[in-house]
Amino acid sequence: MISSIKIVQFFNDNPSEDLRVAYINSLFDSRTKDNLLEDSLLSKGYNEDEYRANREKLDNVIKNLFYASRNVITSPDGKIIRDKRKEISKILSMVLSSAKKHGVKWCQEVVDNEQKSPFIEMNDRLFSDRQTAVEGNVPYVTGTNLRRDLETIKKYREFCNVNYSDYEDVDLSIKQRHQKRFENYKSCRNDRDQMRSELFGLIADGKTNYDLFQLAEFYQASDEEKVSLFCFKMHFWKDETEIIGHEDKYPEYERGMSAIEKRILNEFPIADYPKLRERMLQQTKSEDTIRALLAAGTTVTLEELEQKLPHDVAKKIIAESDILRQQGENKRIAQELDSERVKLEKEKDYVQRELEAIQQERATSVNANEDLQDLTDEDRKESFVAKKKLMTEHPIMIEPCLNSMCIAYVLTEDEQLKKEMLSDLYAIRKGAKTDAQKRDTAKAFKRVLDKNPKLKEDKNLVALSKIDTVVAQPTKTVKKQVTR
Repeated sequence: MISSIKIVQFFNDNPSEDLRVAYINSLFDSRTKDNLLEDSLLSKGYNEDEYRANREKLDNVIKNLFYASRNVITSPDGKIIRDKRKEISKILSMVLSSAKKHGVKWCQEVVDNEQKSPFIEMNDRLFSDRQTAVEGNVPYVTGTNLRRDLETIKKYREFCNVNYSDYEDVDLSIKQRHQKRFENYKSCRNDRDQMRSELFGLIADGKTNYDLFQLAEFYQASDEEKVSLFCFKMHFWKDETEIIGHEDKYPEYERGMSAIEKRILNEFPIADYPKLRERMLQQTKSEDTIRALLAAGTTVTLEELEQKLPHDVAKKIIAESDILRQQGENKRIAQELDSERVKLEKEKDYVQRELEAIQQERATSVNANEDLQDLTDEDRKESFVAKKKLMTEHPIMIEPCLNSMCIAYVLTEDEQLKKEMLSDLYAIRKGAKTDAQKRDTAKAFKRVLDKNPKLKEDKNLVALSKIDTVVAQPTKTVKKQVTR
């Protein structure tokens, strides 16, 4: 796959402006093996997860160039090792211009998103200690996966540049060089803690998109488990952190943890998670949180509360504990009753809709094969369209409708009408948004064919009943027929 390294290397090896322009343009040509086209990923038949991973790699090509155009490569002591901002800026400009010329919008969108990203300054720092656009890759903080973002910060200065000629003994052994690198890494501990604190400040400000379960999992973790998410514990690279328990030095971290705590209370079913409630009671410093925990069924003694709150406040909360628990129980009962009412309404509505669907099925003779046999091709196409509409309105009718549609397709003799029907069947088979839904549709086709073995005589229907994989994609044979 194309990378920022390859692009920069081409420019280093080819000073000819014409060659450079031709090369950049080739990155937006589908005939080029390594290109920057999303369509090429789709044509390779990647599943949803593979597509997302490869699309992220394409995004990083642009991100690497963007951050290289903003930053110089520095050593741990801040000395400039390499400044290629001017050269990389020119490359990025050429890539964006070519993308625009070829109608590829996402490249500019990546740059625009990074320019307004709340993580841009942090990513600048993460980038500046590596040879990213020239020799290697660097991960980015994105605000979408907490564990991965903490891992990214953890790696800051892990591969920092060390100018060994600055040391008196230039003939250092590999182990000694490794030790020097670690010493430089360890010296940047405060920088990493500062970035972690900034990240939690962004959580508090609502600038991240972390899943609530990710946040609850982190909140519930012990201090030792949090440290393992912050620091390496490998070999002699064992790292340290001061962020936990030093709220005076890292107030943003504490602010972020308080915001996570409030979100858990407001959105998470804490009554169903006793271990989480226990952990919250250990960590919280909020009177409101303690009241909410008691309402959710947590028990606590006066002595435990006095360690967190003034004696008078703790005594008052203990006195109110029975009332708080009863209020919490009343709230849960009300929620359960409301949920049950909504469920009954949905079931009633579902039954009514399915009764209507069954009546419509009978009215349109979904399974009346003999009727289809006696119809003209035009009438079969009309019946085919009616079943397609019925199936769309009532997904539960997919199999009887598919049965009728497949029979109509097989019986039709007019080649043009037959091709139109096959095109519609292919669209149904491939039209789902997720791979799981597509597999379910394939299984529905298979069940229809199993119940009506005569349909298996048509190779196209058999192909539509099979599941595409990276190794084999039977539906492609149908696609070729309906798109040519």
